[in-house]
Amino acid sequence: MGRSAHYPVKTYVDFETIEEEERLDPIGNLVEVLSKIKKEEQLWLQLLIRPVDASNPVWKESGLKLIKELKEKSVTRIKISDEDSVTVGRSPGEEEIIKKIEQKLAKSQFETIIRYIYFAPRAIFNQQLPYRGVRGAFAQYSTQNMNYFVPNIKTRTTAGWIRFPFFFPKKREEAKKQRLLKNYRERRMPEEMKIGSIINSQFFYFDSKSKIAHFSTEELATLFHLPSFPVLTAPFIKRVEAKRMGPPAGLKIFGEEEDVPGLKMPEPEPDSKNKR
Repeated sequence: MGRSAHYPVKTYVDFETIEEEERLDPIGNLVEVLSKIKKEEQLWLQLLIRPVDASNPVWKESGLKLIKELKEKSVTRIKISDEDSVTVGRSPGEEEIIKKIEQKLAKSQFETIIRYIYFAPRAIFNQQLPYRGVRGAFAQYSTQNMNYFVPNIKTRTTAGWIRFPFFFPKKREEAKKQRLLKNYRERRMPEEMKIGSIINSQFFYFDSKSKIAHFSTEELATLFHLPSFPVLTAPFIKRVEAKRMGPPAGLKIFGEEEDVPGLKMPEPEPDSKNKR
C-alpha cells in the first residue's frame, strides 16, 4: 500500500449513486480485463486473507495514535497577542480522513495479500496486458488523500545483471517463478518470523519481499464480490443459454395420477346446449 494501512481505500459506498440503475460496480473493470485474455493465455488472481489477532492490541493502538496525531496537526492556533490566540478548526477534507480511519478501526480487520500469475506461449506473450490491466483495475480504489495500491516490484519474476546480487540471473529468475507458483498453489502467506522465511526460501531466491496489507470487511467486500447485474449484462460477458429438456422416459411416479398436481387434465365442461 502507498500509505499506512490505517488509511482505507475507496469502497463500494463511494461508488454507489442515488439511483439503483446508475450504480457502478468496481469489479466490472477487472472482469473486462479478464475478458480480453485469449484462449491460450491464463491469468490467475489470488486474494488471501486471515483475521487480525483480536488479542493483540498493537493494530488498534497504532490506529488510535494516528488519529490523535492527525487531530493535533489539523488544529492551528494563531497568536493575536501575548495573551489571546485564535484556534482554526479542521477543513472538511481533514475531518473526512479522520472519520474514515475511525470507521475502518471499528470494523473487523484482515491481513491480506494479493498476487497474480500470467501464463502464455512465448509467441503471444503480452506482459502489458495483465500488468497494466490488473494495475488499472485496482487503481480505481485509490484516492490521493486516503490510500492507494502500489505494485511490489521486488516480487516480480524478472532478474538481470543490474539487480542485486548480480550473479546467475537466469537461475534467480527461474527460482522466482518456482517460488511464486508454489506460494500460489499452497496459498502461502508471508512468514511472520525471519527463520521461517529462510527455511522456505531457495538458494537463488530468498522469499522475504512479500508484504501484507490490512483491509476491513468493507474493503474486502469491495475488492471481491459477485458481479452485479449491470456487469453480468455487459457486452464483454458471454452468456451461455441453458437448454430445457423433458424428464427421462420411464421415470417412476409414486402415487396415482390424480395425486400428482398438474398431471391430470381437467375434464371439459358440459356444453350448454346439452344441458337444455
